[in-house]
Amino acid sequence: MSSRSKRIDYKKLNETGEKILVEDQKEVAEISNLLRSISISENLHSIHQEDNMEKQKIDLLKIDESTIAEDVDDFIDENEIDQSSTLEQIDAKIDKMEQLRTSYRRLHNELKTLLQESYGEQYRNGYEYKLQMMKSYIKNANAVKQMSEMKSKADGKQKAKFRSDIFLVQEVKTSMAYLEEVFGADLDEMNDEEIASRNNDLPKEISKMESISEKLHNLLECSNSVIDNQVDEIVETYKNINRMKDVYTQAVNDEVNEREISK
Repeated sequence: MSSRSKRIDYKKLNETGEKILVEDQKEVAEISNLLRSISISENLHSIHQEDNMEKQKIDLLKIDESTIAEDVDDFIDENEIDQSSTLEQIDAKIDKMEQLRTSYRRLHNELKTLLQESYGEQYRNGYEYKLQMMKSYIKNANAVKQMSEMKSKADGKQKAKFRSDIFLVQEVKTSMAYLEEVFGADLDEMNDEEIASRNNDLPKEISKMESISEKLHNLLECSNSVIDNQVDEIVETYKNINRMKDVYTQAVNDEVNEREISK
């Protein structure tokens, strides 16, 4: 039996002579309002849960992004490709970097979808800089691979020396192109985290300049007509990048000091 309050429907009693009990409409309305309130509360709770799940997903993606970015830096530092690398080693390193690049792109596509307008402010410059690092590494690796393949096919000591000299030119040009891009970056568009990263990378970039200087010295000692036609241009490019390095170094230090970024 229902526990709801009931009353006699006197209108029906007068019309039919029958005593008919009907539910109290006020109580029905109160119950209806209560059910509606519960439904709204459950919907709000569901929305809150969804918001929390999305925030947790974004936090995990940010951790993954930082991890992959660090993996890329470590891989480049620990897996330099040079004349001593075999074709199998070069192919393995290219495959690994391509896998990292694919994972990094996929992760940033997810972040872009979730963060929407705030994505650009948080990640745009850092993402493009890191992606360019990976592209440069793969490009350099392919260039080294091509030169290694050519070198392996060379017949005799003279041909081997010729290929070695050409490889050295390519290596120097690739390194200078990378540093020219680094030193030509617009620091004003970067956030504090990116400036701090640039500041931390300064010793590594300066070391690359010193390495190029040593290779240039070797190029000047080469007796190769193909290289002789390029040496003057390479030397002038190096001098220009060296000037850019000084300006860049001072600019990074100024940004660190002005923004009071911990070194």
